[in-house]
Amino acid sequence: MTAVNRMQHAATITAWALSISALASGCAPGTIYDDPEGRATDVTRARDAVTMDRAAIDVVSLVDGSMVAMDARADSGVDTGVRVDTGVGPRCEPACGANAYCAATGCQCAPGFERMGSECVAGSNATDPATHTEAEVCRRWREGHVENAAVKYTPGPSMCDPGSMPRDAVDDALVRINMFRWMVGLGPVSDQDGANATAQSCAVLESRAGWPGPGNPDPHHPAMSVACYSAQGAAGAGSSNISWGTGSAAEAIDNFMIDNGNESTLGHRRWIMNPPLGPVGVGFYSDAMCLGVFGMSGGGMALDFHAYPPPGPIPDAIANGYWSFTGHRASPTSMTTVTMTRVPDGATATLRRLNLAGGYGGGTTIGWRVESPRLSAGETWRVSLSNVRNAMGVEAPLEYTVRVASCP
Repeated sequence: MTAVNRMQHAATITAWALSISALASGCAPGTIYDDPEGRATDVTRARDAVTMDRAAIDVVSLVDGSMVAMDARADSGVDTGVRVDTGVGPRCEPACGANAYCAATGCQCAPGFERMGSECVAGSNATDPATHTEAEVCRRWREGHVENAAVKYTPGPSMCDPGSMPRDAVDDALVRINMFRWMVGLGPVSDQDGANATAQSCAVLESRAGWPGPGNPDPHHPAMSVACYSAQGAAGAGSSNISWGTGSAAEAIDNFMIDNGNESTLGHRRWIMNPPLGPVGVGFYSDAMCLGVFGMSGGGMALDFHAYPPPGPIPDAIANGYWSFTGHRASPTSMTTVTMTRVPDGATATLRRLNLAGGYGGGTTIGWRVESPRLSAGETWRVSLSNVRNAMGVEAPLEYTVRVASCP
């Protein structure tokens, strides 16, 4: 898939009660689940999303008159949310390079990257998941869910000030993303200051505009009349996965990966699992999270395909959600069928195929859900796909084995 095709659709939103059909502007259909009292502490209750196209971002950020309209709002006393950070913080000269950030002690490598001379290079993420051990998977799962940041975000002095995220809160989100990418055999991603600033402006806009509904009917294309609108925030909204209802940016990553209710695309997951993803933008404000996912210079493609859950041992926590298979050099076709057989007794699972729209990240993706039986720790399942096309254009069967591990 070309870079243009990969960006044909922008990222998805995790949100509230609404059923949104496809629009001429490029939305993919999706269902958004309701939580009328705003309770969303359980990350397994991830809400669904719709996805916008790349052209929409250009319209948001480049349309003539947008800044004039913002100036008019400022003249009328409306806070536009545009701020310049004048706080005293670490300054690194020369500026830190790729995959690094400026800390009080100088340039530091982002989580998942290691110092090699003057550069920060990807660590050992891109390994075949079939070679992972159960102990290794469970250790990474636990470590990936540790949050070190006591403060998740710092609000600004006024309602529409984007505020900021402490560096350790950004790192918590990166560690979570990179844990999931390691699980499927992909390299890590880092962040970038400019992308973070855009995501933070998006987060305050989405937090103040509120859950999708009459006051915020199209979160990826926020109207200039919504609370705390800014051109930067709107540009971020058009290029981000967006989530409401979690207590931190890191928690939102679980929501994006679970993608409950998002059976038409699994778009959140597919953007996070896009092989060349990076750098990302991380923003969080109150209960809203924006994750910029249009960076395309990241960890690259490790394998012929990646699957979630992946081959090899998997945490039991992910065994009974949506399954997906994304092909690169080995790609599913319209004729591909999926079966799952338990080893060694030969029991066959009942699967429900998902009809996924294209254009979300790289590769061709198919999805399904296990209707029965419920998968349990200690079980081994063989996943068999028919008619998978290899790099030579030949279609042949493909199999891999998944072992469900108990990861407390």
